[in-house]
This record gives sequence, structure tokens and C-alpha cells, in this order.
Amino acid sequence: MAAPKLARDRVAALASEIQAYCAAHADADKALKWTRYFKEGYEAWGIIDKDDPFFNERQAEWLEKNGSLGLRGFLRLGTLLFASGKYEEGAIAIRFVKELRDQFDSATFALLGQWFEGVRNWAHTDVLCGEVISPLLQGGVIPLEAVASWRASPHKFQRRAVPVAMLGLLKTDTAIM
Repeated sequence: MAAPKLARDRVAALASEIQAYCAAHADADKALKWTRYFKEGYEAWGIIDKDDPFFNERQAEWLEKNGSLGLRGFLRLGTLLFASGKYEEGAIAIRFVKELRDQFDSATFALLGQWFEGVRNWAHTDVLCGEVISPLLQGGVIPLEAVASWRASPHKFQRRAVPVAMLGLLKTDTAIM
């Protein structure tokens, strides 16, 4: 029982480290700049520019330093980060699992579905679908039924994920049905 608690503690510590980094590098003007694209609301730290080390060097460092958490640990991390409501925290969670996409199976995909309790905008849904879910469908890692069951979700962005994830299938000749 000590190992799961230790892993939970490491996940919580990593979430705190990411959140502290975001708070220390926050830029309210940049956050305000992007609000017009999010009619449902947009809460951000204002560090989303692609040249910011948050999305490059820091992500790689955190992934390398914490790689032993595995996909399940990073999925738990994503649940914590999405719960904050801050845009960049959700974005980094997606980037982590994109790097670990080859470790997915049907059980870990179900854990990914739990993220939608905290997803608060269309952009996270669209990126998550384009970078993670669509490739899993295309590769046959998860069946179409796994995503189709989300149509009845109480979370609107999880329902949105159903058609958005299938857009990636239009780019392939692979029969999924």
C-alpha cells in the first residue's frame, strides 16, 4: 500500500510544482488577450506563448524527472491540473499524455475520460482529441464505442469530443467500424 500513496504524493508534488511555476510566470495582459476566443469563459495564467519555456524545456524536464510515474501517474496529474481551471495547466497535462500515447489501453483510456469533469473550454477538447484520442482510434488502440459512449455525458465538452475525435478518422483509409 505504500507505493500507491508514494505515487499519489509524487503526483501531487508535481502538480504543485507546475502550479507554482505558472503563478511565478503569470502575465495578466497575455491572459486577457486570449479571452475573446472563449465565450464560455477563460481562466489563464497568461503564459501560453509557444516560445515560453513552460511549453518546451520545462515540460521535457518534468516528464524526464517524473517518467517513472508512467501513464497512470500522468493521468492522475491531469485530473489535478484540470481541476484548477487554468488553461495552461490543462494544456501541459495534454502534452504529457501525448508523449505517453503509446502506453494507452482501454483501461487507461477510461481514466482519460475522467478529465472532462474539469475541462472548461473547447480548445482543450479539440487538442485532446486531435493529439491523443484520434490517433488512438486510428491505431485501433481504443474502439469507437469507447468514445461513442460519451454522447450521454453530463459534461458538454466530453460530448463535444465524440464528433471532434472522429474528425481524425476522415484523414485515414482505415476502417474502424
